[in-house]
Amino acid sequence: MKQILKIGLSSLLLSSLALAGGDKNVAEVKTIEIPCETPFNHFYIGLGLSGINFADDNTEETLQSLGATLKVGYQYNEYIALEARYSQSVGDVAYDKGTILVGTNISNYPTDSQNIALHIRPSYSLGDFTLYGLLGYGMLTYTDLPTGTSDKTESGFQWGIGLEYLITDNISIFIDYTALYNGTGFDGHIPTSDARSSMGTVGLAYHF
Repeated sequence: MKQILKIGLSSLLLSSLALAGGDKNVAEVKTIEIPCETPFNHFYIGLGLSGINFADDNTEETLQSLGATLKVGYQYNEYIALEARYSQSVGDVAYDKGTILVGTNISNYPTDSQNIALHIRPSYSLGDFTLYGLLGYGMLTYTDLPTGTSDKTESGFQWGIGLEYLITDNISIFIDYTALYNGTGFDGHIPTSDARSSMGTVGLAYHF
């Protein structure tokens, strides 16, 4: 967004001529147009490739998959943005049974995951680089987990940290890590065990 800052020079010219004793009749008033860049107060949209991980800390069971992440945000000022994200696993999910005595490891387990979140994004820029955080609320869902066929959903606080690099005036590349869940049970899937889920994402964003 460009704002044109116009500075009238008539009073300055009159004062200068008066001091110099010259002609006080100024025939023309000149202005200077200075382009003023305002890089904030804009919308942005991004698409990234994510690595999604779910783990049972007690049994060391894991589910790992690739996913796609769509983010849409609004940059209020130099330091704060509001950002919404949707992530969906894509393709095969690798299941490792960990220390459980029964079951087998499966490279393409028939489950998927989705995460919907709304974050406040504090940030600090150094030239073309921006370090940012993600603080907000999200809902994580896994379908057809190994111990049952019903969907399992947990909602709560999510946080993350990331780095963004501005390639052009409108296009940036970003990489970040987001903690999606850390708690006990995961909606009854593992009632007495602690579970955690996280996601790493790299992608491109377009700034309007």
